[in-house]
Amino acid sequence: MAPPAPIRWFAVAASALMLCLLISPSVAIYCDEDDCYDLLGVTQSANSSEIKKAYYKLSLKHHPDKNPDPESKKLFVKIANAYEILKDEASREQYDYAIAHPEEYFYNTARYYQAYYGHKTYFNQWTRYNQAIDMVKKTPAYKNRLRQLELERRGGTTTKKKSNKQTNKKMDEDLSKELELQIKGAEQPSMWDLICVRFVLLPYTIGKLLLWHGCWFWRYKVKQAPYTWDDASYLTQRSLSAPLDAWRNMNHERKILSIDAYGKVGHLVPLCNHVQEDASIPKIPLSRGRNSIGRNSAPSLTDKRLSRNHLSLTAAADASSSSAALVVEGSNPVVVTSGNDRRKLCHKDSVTIRDGDVIEMIPGKYLYQYRTLCGDDSKKRSNAEEKAEESSRKRFKGEGEGTSDGGGGGHVEAIRDFRVRDDKLPQTFRLLNVQGLPRWANTSCVSIKDVIQGDILFAVLSNYMVDLDWLIPACPTVAKIPHVLVVHGEGDGTVDYMKRKKPANWILHKPPLPISFGTHHSKAMLLVYPRGVRVIVHTANLIFVDWNNKSQGLWMQDFPWKDESNPSKGCGFENDLTDYLSALKVRLIASVPGYHTGNNMKKWGHLKLRTVLQECTFDKEFQKSPLAYQFSSLGSLDEKWMAELAYSMSSGFSDDKTPLGPGEPRIIWPTVEDIRCSIEGYAAGNAVPSPAKNVEKDFLKKYWARWKASHTGRCRAMPHIKTFTRYNGQKLAWFLLTSANLSKAAWGALQKNNSQLMIRSYELGVLFLPYKTRSSGFSCTSNGVLSEDKCESQMIQNQGEIN
Repeated sequence: MAPPAPIRWFAVAASALMLCLLISPSVAIYCDEDDCYDLLGVTQSANSSEIKKAYYKLSLKHHPDKNPDPESKKLFVKIANAYEILKDEASREQYDYAIAHPEEYFYNTARYYQAYYGHKTYFNQWTRYNQAIDMVKKTPAYKNRLRQLELERRGGTTTKKKSNKQTNKKMDEDLSKELELQIKGAEQPSMWDLICVRFVLLPYTIGKLLLWHGCWFWRYKVKQAPYTWDDASYLTQRSLSAPLDAWRNMNHERKILSIDAYGKVGHLVPLCNHVQEDASIPKIPLSRGRNSIGRNSAPSLTDKRLSRNHLSLTAAADASSSSAALVVEGSNPVVVTSGNDRRKLCHKDSVTIRDGDVIEMIPGKYLYQYRTLCGDDSKKRSNAEEKAEESSRKRFKGEGEGTSDGGGGGHVEAIRDFRVRDDKLPQTFRLLNVQGLPRWANTSCVSIKDVIQGDILFAVLSNYMVDLDWLIPACPTVAKIPHVLVVHGEGDGTVDYMKRKKPANWILHKPPLPISFGTHHSKAMLLVYPRGVRVIVHTANLIFVDWNNKSQGLWMQDFPWKDESNPSKGCGFENDLTDYLSALKVRLIASVPGYHTGNNMKKWGHLKLRTVLQECTFDKEFQKSPLAYQFSSLGSLDEKWMAELAYSMSSGFSDDKTPLGPGEPRIIWPTVEDIRCSIEGYAAGNAVPSPAKNVEKDFLKKYWARWKASHTGRCRAMPHIKTFTRYNGQKLAWFLLTSANLSKAAWGALQKNNSQLMIRSYELGVLFLPYKTRSSGFSCTSNGVLSEDKCESQMIQNQGEIN
C-alpha cells in the first residue's frame, strides 16, 4: 500500500532552466567556465587516441583512490566530464561549433539539450526499449528459458517436423509474452509518465493521496494492525531516505536486515539436502498478521508452478507464540512436514505450523523451514534439523509409491548405510554423489575427486561431452597430471573453445566417424600410476550436472604391472580392453566403427554380449526370466531389432546345458511427472531425450515400466545411468553397466542376411557375471597386499547414440 508518486512542480523547474539558459554562455554548459581541451591538456586538433591517452594519464593522477586531496577529486570530475564530451564524435563536433560560433548561444544550447534529453522523450524511450528487448532475446539465457517454458507447455516432448515451423514460431511469440523482461535502464515507457497526462489527472492523484493517508491512519493508528511486507518496506525506505529505484534494486537480504524493526516475528529459512540451511538463498521474513508467500517472494522462487499468492501464513499476534496458520491459496499442492507427520495440502486446505516445521512449496522442491524469533534460537534450530532429517528419511521409505515384493502393501524399505568392503568394490559398481539428497542416500557413493587421485603419470579421459571449465576446478588433481589425452565426441564449435582453454600438456582427440549419425560416446578413464593402472568405466559425461544432479553408475578397478618374469600372462579382461583400444586407435590410425563381418562381428555390439553369455552357465531359475533395459535415450526402433537384441540378451545355458530361453524385456524410463518433480525440474528432460514418434510406437507399449528409486532415495535424481540385466525376483543372472542407450546405433544391427553388423558409434561397458572371485587387494593409491586376481569381469564394447 505504498503512496502514489508525489506531485512535481514542473513549471518551477522549467522556469529555473530557462533562467539558467539566459544567464550562462553556450560554451559553459559543456565544461562550465573551463575549456574541455585545456582540462585534458591537448590541442583542438588532437585525434581520439591522443585524447584517450591524456585522459588515462590524468585520471590515474587525480583519481580519489590515488590522491585524497579534495581539490584533486573536483578536478577528476571535470576531467571525466571533458573526456565524455570529446570521446564522442557527435558531441565533440557540437562543442567545436560552439567554440567557433559563440554568438549563436541559443542554437548551441538547443543542440546540447536536444542531445542530452532527446533520448528521454516518450517515442525515443520506446525505441530504446524495443532495441534492448531484441538484444535480450538473442542471448542464450533467454533462449534457454524459452526452451524450458516450451517443454513445460508440451509436457516434456518436442518435435522437429518442418511443417510445424510456422506453429513453433507463433508459439515462441506467445511464450515470449509470458516472460517478464525487466531491463534496468530501458524500462517500458508509459503514457502515464507524460507531463500532460499527469496534469489532467492531478485532481485524481490528490484524491488518491488523501484516501491512502486515511486508510493508513485507520489501519495502523486506530486498529493497530501489524505492518504488511509492502508497508514495512515503504516505511524503511522513507526512513532511510533511499531513492525508490535504488530501494527496488537493493539486495533482498539487505532489505530483510533493514525492516527487522517493523513487526517481524520469524523467517522461512531455505534448506538444502532437506536438512541444512542453504546460505546462498535469502530468508523470507515474516511479520505479525497475514503474510503472502509465492513466486518472487524470494530471488529463488521464480518457478511458474508457484502462484504469486501461493500460500498465506498468519503469524500469531503474541510475540511469544511459535505457531502460525498456513492456508494454500494457489492451485498446486503444498507439503508440510511436522516431526514424523508429512501432510499434503491442496487448494484452500489449512494447517497450524510450529517452529521447526518444513514447508515444501512444491512437493519435493523449494523446502523452507519455519523459524520464530522467540526462545533460544540455537536450540530450536538443532531440534528442527533433527526433525527435518527424520522426516526426510521417512519420506524416502516409499510415500505409498509401491509395495514390497511380498505384496503386503507396506512401504518400500529404504537402503541406508549400505557399505561394501573395499576389497569387494571391484566386484560391483557404485553410484555417484548427488547434491540435494539426504546423507544416507549418498552412502558408499563417489565423486570425481574420489576417482581421480594420487600420483598419476598419464591419463586417458574418454567421453562424449567434456567441460574443461568445470572439470579442472572440480578435480584439481587432473591439472597436475603430466600428460593427459582427452578422447571426446564434441562438435567443432566446442572443440575450438576446448583448444583455447586446455592446458599445454593436454592432447585432444576426436575419432573420425565414416557413418552418419554416429559419435564417440564411451565413458571411461585409464589412469597410469607408478605401481599399476586404474580402469574406470562409468555413465556420466564430464560436465557438472552429470556428476552432481543425476543417477549415474561407475565401476573402478586397479591392476598391477605385469611380472617381468612372465610378461605373457594375461586374462580375458585384458584381451577385451586391448581389442577396444585397438579399435579406438588413440595411438594408431586405423579403422573405426563401421560394417563388421566374419570374426569381427563377435567382437562388438550385442553379438559380443551374446558370445560371452553363451559361454556361461546360470541357475535354472533364470530360464525364461525377464530382461530389464534402463537407459537415458531411446532411438528409432522396430520389432525385428527388439527381437534381435532380446535374443542376444537371453543367451546362456542352465546347469543341464538347456538354453535359458527368451526373456520378456522391460523398458525402464521416468515419466514426465518424475522429471517435473526432479532436482532440475523440466531441465532434467534434456538428458532423457527422444522424439515423440519414437516413444509412441504401438509395439513398445507392452514393454514400458516406470522408473523408481525409492530404495536408494534417488527419486528426484533423474537417471542417466544405463544398465541391462536378467533377473528373477531379487536375484540377477548377470548385470551390465554401460554407456550404450537403447538404439541400433549403440548396439548394432544385423544386415545382409545376418552376415554383417553395422555399428555407428563408440560405446563401452562392463559385464558382471556370477563367478566366485578372490579380490586382489591391490590399489594404485595405497599399499595394498597383492594376491591373485582372476579378472572374471568382462569388458563389453558396444556402439551408441548421442545423449
